[in-house]
Amino acid sequence: MFNRRAFLSLAGLAAFPSIRLSAQRGGGAAAPAGPLPPSIAALTSMRDQAKPITAEERRGRIERARRLMGDMAALGKGEMLIIA
Repeated sequence: MFNRRAFLSLAGLAAFPSIRLSAQRGGGAAAPAGPLPPSIAALTSMRDQAKPITAEERRGRIERARRLMGDMAALGKGEMLIIA
C-alpha cells in the first residue's frame, strides 16, 4: 500500500535532481544587481592570516559546548541562560 510517508519520500527524491541542477547552473542565489560598493570591493583576502585550531583547542571547545548544553538542560521552562 502506498502511504503518505512513502509518497513524501519519493517526492523528495524526485525533487532533488532538479534542485541540484538549478544550483549548478547558478539559479540558486540571485546575483548582485549592480557593482559592489567601494568599501566591499576594497576588501582583500585574509586567508594567509588564518591559523588552524590545535587539537587541544578543539577538545576544549567541545567540552565547553557540552557544559553549556548540560546547563541548558538543567534550566526549567521560562528560565533564561545568558552566556557571557
